This record gives sequence, structure tokens and C-alpha cells, in this order.
Amino acid sequence: MELEVKKMSKYEAFLDTVLEIEDDYPEIPDLLARYLTLDAAHQDLMDRQTQAMQENEEQRVEMQQFVRERSDQILADNNALTDLQEDVEKEHSGARDLLREADRQISTVADSTLQLGQVMMACENIYSRCVVKSTVGRKVKAGDLSETEILCEKLDLIKEYVNDLAYIVANRTVKDPATPKRDAPAAATATSARGQLTTTASAANASTSRSGGKAAAGQSRQSMSSVSDRGDA
Repeated sequence: MELEVKKMSKYEAFLDTVLEIEDDYPEIPDLLARYLTLDAAHQDLMDRQTQAMQENEEQRVEMQQFVRERSDQILADNNALTDLQEDVEKEHSGARDLLREADRQISTVADSTLQLGQVMMACENIYSRCVVKSTVGRKVKAGDLSETEILCEKLDLIKEYVNDLAYIVANRTVKDPATPKRDAPAAATATSARGQLTTTASAANASTSRSGGKAAAGQSRQSMSSVSDRGDA
């Protein structure tokens, strides 16, 4: 017991020294009470610090997870945006191709319409000359016929007129052998004209049945112009 008292006496001497220096604590129990208060406050602060550190770590993990998720979402959105931009470029390219094709078709239709009009004007011109020069006096009656049917009727009349003319020239050559050299070119011309008119009828039918028939319309216009010039001769 004495040893224990001696051992603790040095602490008592230390506390007495502290009391001599510090006037706020007149007795040793007051000093010990202050120590216990400060120790409890320190322990409470340490607990609060530990809790705050745990909460901070949890918040840090959540923030990292949120940043990672948002980064992945932004990357996916950027990829989707790139795909959409590529689709838009493809659509724009397709639209430009369609516009060019539409312009080409409009130009083709305009050219075909012009050539068809020229063919029909040539047919009308030859038909009018045949009607004027023919003694039969046959005319095409429109009625309920379409433009194509009317044109075919006129071409048939032109063909019949040229056939009659060729027949007359051929019979004249047979009956008057004294002038074969003079009438032979006329017979040949009539025969050639008849063949060209047959080709013209087929070409005109093809031109009126489809607007894109440039070659047929051009051939019909050339053939009818040739026949018209020979009719004038």
C-alpha cells in the first residue's frame, strides 16, 4: 500500500504544481473534472470525425459512380449523334440525287414533247397537202378518237394517197413506154415515200405511247420532212 501511495504521490505533486500556476482551478478535483470534460469532448470530436470521414468516402464513391455513368452516357449520346449526322448526310445526298434525276426527267420529257409536237406538225402539214391535192376529199373525223388515233388515221390517209400516187405513176409508165426514163424516178420516189410513210406511222405510234421515245420521234420528223419535200416537188 505504501508503495502505491508513493507511486501516486508524484502525480499529486504534479497536480499541485499545476494548481500553483493555474488560478482557474483551486482544487485538484476541479482540475480532474476539467480533464474528464475535455477528454469526453475530444472523444466526441473523434467520433464525429470518423463518421464524417465515412460519409465523405461514401459521397466520394457515389460521385465517382455518377461521373462514370454520366461519362458513359455522354459517350453513347455522342456516338448516336454521329450516327444521326451520317444519316442526315446520306439523306441529303439522296435528296440531291433525286433532284438531279427529276431535272433530267423533266428535261427528257420537255425534249420528247418538243419532238412529238414537231412530228405532229409535220404529219398535219403533209396531211393538209394530201387533202388539198386529193380528189377523193376524205377527211379524218375526230369524234371520240384520241390524239394518237387521229394521228394514225391521218397517217393512213397519207399512206393511201401515196399508194394511189405510186399506182398511177406505175400504170402511166406501163401504158406510155416512150417515156420510161422520165417517169421511172417518179415511181421510185413514190415507192420510197410509201416505205418512209410506213416507218413514220410506226415511229409516231411509238412516240405518242411513251414520252421518252426520242429516237422514234426524230426518225418520224426526218421521214415526214423528206416526204413533204418530195410532195412539193
